This record gives sequence, structure tokens and C-alpha cells, in this order.
Amino acid sequence: MKLNKSKAITTVLMIFAVFIAPAFAGNAAQQQAARFSIIETANGFLRLDQENGSISICKQENGQMVCKVGADERLAYQAEIDRINQQLDKIKVRLDALEGRKSAAKLNPDASKAKEEAEFNRALKFADKAFRHFFGMVKELKKEEKKDAI
Repeated sequence: MKLNKSKAITTVLMIFAVFIAPAFAGNAAQQQAARFSIIETANGFLRLDQENGSISICKQENGQMVCKVGADERLAYQAEIDRINQQLDKIKVRLDALEGRKSAAKLNPDASKAKEEAEFNRALKFADKAFRHFFGMVKELKKEEKKDAI
């Protein structure tokens, strides 16, 4: 009996789904479980992360297992905290400088208002000059029309 291509592909996929895929899933779970090693000590347990080498000290407290990072990890975390704090300080300085520009206008509103009025007056003079020039041109055109009409 001959199978066409689509039935053959479907059959292969079903075999993969039933037999091979669970093996891969189980392998991933085994790899995750094998990532950590637990070593019993006199005071509790050490948990070793075999992927990155970090060590946590674990003890049973109040019926729960509590793990604390080792000294090396604490130093690494502190170094990262220090780096972030330095970045934060730079950002605060920049923010203060930016806000300082805005607050200068708030601290001296009269100077800010005077500057705005000066700009407004300058714009008003420009508009006045432009309109006078425009209406002068219109008057000249009307005069020329009257002369041509006569």
C-alpha cells in the first residue's frame, strides 16, 4: 500500500510527537534540576549554581528553607549597586541643571515677564511695519487705477 507525501509527513510528525518530543522535554527538566547541587554542611546546606558558580548558604528557619547569598555574590551585588548609584547621581545633577533653568524663570517672574513683553512688542512693531507697507502698496495701486481710468 502506497502512502502519499502528506500522509507520510503526518505519520512522521505523530511519531515525533509521541516518542521523541517527551524525551527532549525530560532532558530539559533534567538539565534544570542538574543546574544546582546541594551540599550538606554542619550548619545547613550550600547550594551551588553549576551554571554561573554562585554559592548560597541555606538553613532551615521556622520550618522553611532560607538561602542567603555568599560573600562573593554580596560583593558583586554591592559593586552593581554602587555603579547604579553613580549613574543615578549623574542623572540627578543633570536633572537639577535642567530644572534650574526652569526655576530661574519661576524665581524671577518679573524678568521673565519683561522678556516676554519685549518680544511681544518687537513682534508687534514688525507686524505694524509690514501692514503699513502693505496698505501703502494698496493705496499706490488704487491711485494708478484711477489714473488709468481717466
